[in-house]
Amino acid sequence: MSFREICKVIVTRERKILLLARSESAITDTSPWSWDLPGGHVEEGEEVHEAAVRETEEETQLRLVDQWYMHSCYNKDKSAATFFYVSEIPTGEVILSSEHRDFRWVPYDEISDYKQGFSEEYYKILRRFVRTKSFE
Repeated sequence: MSFREICKVIVTRERKILLLARSESAITDTSPWSWDLPGGHVEEGEEVHEAAVRETEEETQLRLVDQWYMHSCYNKDKSAATFFYVSEIPTGEVILSSEHRDFRWVPYDEISDYKQGFSEEYYKILRRFVRTKSFE
């Protein structure tokens, strides 16, 4: 198995985070989570931040102007690393790709309502972001 790089973006607007509901075909035994952040696999020769822009646009039709690196982590068997970015999107209509069936702009103080729908690691990153932003 080759090493994979994955990017995820915490897209925000007016103190809300964009969450994407995964399509039924994307939910598997090894990836059972119903909610996700925009993002995906980094292609060969592509920089991680470039993949974040591309994947967000492919999945939502939102164009990232600025994004900031937040955190990275390895999966349990160290076969992949996920890089998390943050981007404020003040305007734009979300138009989903077939990878997702729905989306929600979730207020920071309601993110805990989605804990069961995320992987443990992704949820920890979201909570850390919300705790940091609650002081602004």
